[in-house]
Amino acid sequence: MPDVFDEMLRRCRAGEPIALATVVATWRSAPQPPGATMLVTADGTVTGSVSGGCVEADLYERARHVLDTGAPELTRYGVSDDDAYAVGLTCGGVLDVFVERIDAGDLAELDAVDAARRAGQPAAVVTCVAADASDPPGAVPA
Repeated sequence: MPDVFDEMLRRCRAGEPIALATVVATWRSAPQPPGATMLVTADGTVTGSVSGGCVEADLYERARHVLDTGAPELTRYGVSDDDAYAVGLTCGGVLDVFVERIDAGDLAELDAVDAARRAGQPAAVVTCVAADASDPPGAVPA
């Protein structure tokens, strides 16, 4: 399976916009840690995973919407561990996922990260996501 970053870079170099979904926060037994990513392309191709299948269908639709509008979205998903186990899921927990559109306008940053990766140097592109981190979820959102 292609690496999410490599696929994102390839698509952007080809002039194709993509939507990138990134786990930005987790609580309790979330299936993937912060930083897990899923890419959705304009042709519907999906690369990567943010939850092992639990929220991907909804995120796919959100990513398609972000591709169409260009407006980023921050979404919280959650289920109690007991409810998750009762329906056969391997875990519950809560995760916040940020979905943003990436396109050729972002290529300079992506190329810089790619060059650093190839040189074995650390690099990052940071997007500040407004959220009230002092108020972690006490209850699962409806």
